[in-house]
Amino acid sequence: MATDTTTSKYFIGETGQCVPARDFPASNYLINDSLYDYEGNWAFCVFDGDEVFAARFGFGRGMIDLSDYGSTARIDRDFLMLHVELMTSEGAVLWIGTGNFKARDVILRPGEFDHQLVADGTEIFSVRGWPQSGWRFQSDDGQVEVDVSLDILSAAILPDCVMPNNLFAMWVAVCRVDGTVRFRENVKHVSGTAFYDHPRIVVRQNEVPQFGWYLYTPTRFSDGSCLISYYTADAVGRRVDYYSFGLYIDANGQSQWLPETTLDSLEFDCDGKPQHWNACWHSEDLDITAHGKVLETEILKAWGSDSVPQTRKDNGNIPLVFETDATVRRGGADAALHGRGIAEYLARQV
Repeated sequence: MATDTTTSKYFIGETGQCVPARDFPASNYLINDSLYDYEGNWAFCVFDGDEVFAARFGFGRGMIDLSDYGSTARIDRDFLMLHVELMTSEGAVLWIGTGNFKARDVILRPGEFDHQLVADGTEIFSVRGWPQSGWRFQSDDGQVEVDVSLDILSAAILPDCVMPNNLFAMWVAVCRVDGTVRFRENVKHVSGTAFYDHPRIVVRQNEVPQFGWYLYTPTRFSDGSCLISYYTADAVGRRVDYYSFGLYIDANGQSQWLPETTLDSLEFDCDGKPQHWNACWHSEDLDITAHGKVLETEILKAWGSDSVPQTRKDNGNIPLVFETDATVRRGGADAALHGRGIAEYLARQV
């Protein structure tokens, strides 16, 4: 099955090109239940401080065929995925509210970028405004809270990922983030960079190899540039070429698509999570090489339901904070950059 990587079936615009947020079509970011089985809004934040390194929070609502990921669980259109996760110097704070609420509970205001979930008089989350966006999430017991503003700078559509039972589409926006996070009574001011993604999924059968794993590594470098990257392999370990790529955005906001990507020296820790790797991205006039190393993080608290994994090993999708040293080569000149990112590694269950 040939895959068109220049456009997405579910978003308007060319893939791999950063568009100023004010010019991004509203139909790309407004949720449309009549067309798509699943949509979500997720923020991967890299903070400047050393007490709260990073955070991942957001929601996804609707139907996914989880058999592509090796799961036997069946979910329908009323499914609501919900996470608030802080990566702190004392450990990971992971509230997984998935399964506690229904997609129908989310208030969507037609024609507006405005989403809200209220339960028993308590606002669990609200996501409002474009391109100045306010995001507030808290656990249903009030122990953890994120209250931040996202200044959405630009957005880029990624190629569609075609799986045997799902077609997965997504765009990613680079944002400035500022606000507060709280765990119990401890409130911290945070600021930095957010990588905000909006996935859309339609459940459909496709004649393609079975999914194996992916490593998603959004990175912010010391000079203000960013690199958004996926490396994907099928079930027998072969690289999925069209879904292994990089998008480099320099400190001035100029972007370049990097379709040629390699990943080697990938090693795993005792919990089965990536520990470090070497990666390369290449285009006609830009080469980037980088070594990534995941910071050691224990779980400080994980809760939300009885099924929430209590160990790092058992959590198949725990955020991974990593440091990276990279060389960016353009026009015969090399720049050495240090960066930090928040990675997502997801492997098919076997």
